[in-house]
Amino acid sequence: MSIQITSANYNNMNTMIGNLLNSGAYSTAVMSIYSDSEITNLVNDSAGAIQNRQIASITVVQPSTDAITNVTTNGNITCVFSDGTSFVCTDNVDSCWAKIDGIVYVPKRFNSA
Repeated sequence: MSIQITSANYNNMNTMIGNLLNSGAYSTAVMSIYSDSEITNLVNDSAGAIQNRQIASITVVQPSTDAITNVTTNGNITCVFSDGTSFVCTDNVDSCWAKIDGIVYVPKRFNSA
């Protein structure tokens, strides 16, 4: 599943992740971030390519306009990953797409002694 990362798509991203995890087939959700809608060019950060990183949280800042100054602030999405890294995609500045996948849940068996 892929989706453009924008503040307008925040609810859709959460729904995608929720549906993936609620299916019962996956233990966690991972995300890869791309710079193109064809999802072929991975985005890099200080830790390297953002590929199959476990999602810890996703937050949104909605766009707003200051009532006094009339200055508009772009919205953004911040993706925080379980390895401590994070990525911010700002509306109307960055063009980013996310591919969201799951790590298959593998039941564990323990032998009794």
